Amino acid sequence: MKNSLSGGSISSWTPDIPYCDYPGVACDDSGDVINMDVSEWSLSGTFPPNVCVYLPALRVLQLNLSSTNFAGAVPNLSGLKSLRLLDLSYNLFSGTFPISILTRLTKLKHMILSTSSITGTIPSWIGNMTSLTDLELSGNSLTGWIPSTIGRLENLELLELYYNELDGVMPDELGNLTRLLDMDISVNRLTGKIPWSLCELPKLKVLQLYNNCLTGQIPASIGNSTSLTTLSLYENFLTGELPSHLGEFSELVVLELSENRLFGELPHENYVKCESLLRFRAIGNAKNLSALFLQSNRISGSLPSEISGAKNLVKIDLSNNLLAGPVPPEIGELKILNLLLLQDNKLSSSIPKSLSSLRSLNVLNLSKNLLTGPIPDVTSFHKLSFDQHEIVQALIEKNIVGHGGSGTVYKIELSNGESVAVKKLWTRKTKDPTLDKLPDRELKSEVETLGSIRHKNIVKLYCCFSSLDTNLLVYEYMPNGNLWDAIHGEKSFLDWPTRHQIALGVAQGLAYLHHDLQPPIVHRDIKSTNILLNVDFQPKVADFGIAKVLQAKGAGKESSTTIIAGTYGYLAPGNSLNSSGISMHHHN
Repeated sequence: MKNSLSGGSISSWTPDIPYCDYPGVACDDSGDVINMDVSEWSLSGTFPPNVCVYLPALRVLQLNLSSTNFAGAVPNLSGLKSLRLLDLSYNLFSGTFPISILTRLTKLKHMILSTSSITGTIPSWIGNMTSLTDLELSGNSLTGWIPSTIGRLENLELLELYYNELDGVMPDELGNLTRLLDMDISVNRLTGKIPWSLCELPKLKVLQLYNNCLTGQIPASIGNSTSLTTLSLYENFLTGELPSHLGEFSELVVLELSENRLFGELPHENYVKCESLLRFRAIGNAKNLSALFLQSNRISGSLPSEISGAKNLVKIDLSNNLLAGPVPPEIGELKILNLLLLQDNKLSSSIPKSLSSLRSLNVLNLSKNLLTGPIPDVTSFHKLSFDQHEIVQALIEKNIVGHGGSGTVYKIELSNGESVAVKKLWTRKTKDPTLDKLPDRELKSEVETLGSIRHKNIVKLYCCFSSLDTNLLVYEYMPNGNLWDAIHGEKSFLDWPTRHQIALGVAQGLAYLHHDLQPPIVHRDIKSTNILLNVDFQPKVADFGIAKVLQAKGAGKESSTTIIAGTYGYLAPGNSLNSSGISMHHHN
């Protein structure tokens, strides 16, 4: 070996020290070599073909040689009668692998030949290697059927045959592998049914058969398993309903059933307390799924864009997980979604604009993530100390403080101790369903106007919540109500200095609208009920529902508002309002 190889510690193998003391070599009490581990030595050269003849007691041979120049044919291993472990991964061996030598290795426990460019069929004599606990042949070009003789490997715990070209049906004899813990035969061409006996194995934890051509039902016996943690069967042609007890008696971590022809309901009672769930694939073709509640698990990965295929989803709660990546814009295609909870994850990127198309959305929580950018389904004009959920919950009858021509006004006391006024605009139903989706003219004008205004005598519009059936405008709360009530109430308490202060403040607000803004804004409905009073009786001009932005710079047809608008009894004299201002009329 020293004459054929170079590198690593092999240079220290010299005649002046006993070979049992060589690095990488271990002997038994009789002086026979039983273990040789030269992995990660960066060796180069050719492994001598007959060296194993001189090592009859060798039990472990590890040639895990990643990033080496180790080349040549695989050595003749036929003389290693006591071999227990064979690991030849990460090497540059060439030539044909001497499969036949394995027939005599009846004491071999671990055979790992993954991604080794092996072709042909799995030989039936592999069933003679009854000491095997680990058989890994994945990532090759194996063809043909899985031999039924594998069922003789009574000590087998791990069977990995994924990423090959195996076809035919799975043998019932797989049900004889009573010590099996993990089976993965995914990404092949298997046909037929999943053996019932396989799903009855008492210790089976992981069963992965995804991306095959399997048919028939999922055996009901899998539902009685007390050990199953991973069941991955997606991308097959499985039919029927799920086993009624699936996940009830074991701690499922991964359940992947999508892209099949399954029908019926998920056994929801079994997933109520799935604290251990990591991955769940049952979304893409779940056409009738209406609610998806997977909160407080440890689900990782990205939120799949295929979720848009579940068109009947009404509620989604994936909060308190480990989801990463962006919120897929396709989620905006779930037109009847009214609840979306994604808080407490690791979602990143910007919030997709498509969320604004979720017209039925009532509750949205994206907090405690790594998201950036604005929320599009909310228009905010000031820093907010509340969320939509808090506002919607408080829209109850006892909080109503008034009714106007365009909607109902509520006083809402927030959890932070502050109060806001919320105007819930009337909805207008028409015979033309396309018109129902258009924003009310008053809403659009109010938002566009107040959103750009900052003045002490103009009421603050904090934000606008807009959905399919509700339009909410959230303002600063004015504790002293409106001017009309203050003047005409049973207990009028406005003295003349205060009235002068109010008149001056309204004039300053109007002057700001007419002269300080570009383009100017005409309110067109100034009246005492639209003048609100704060705690110090400072006036605030409110209700811009029919305001008009003047487009012209000074003269011409567009420089005046030619449409008569406002409240009857408060119109300025004549048939039009001039562009320079509006009279404030005294109400007798």
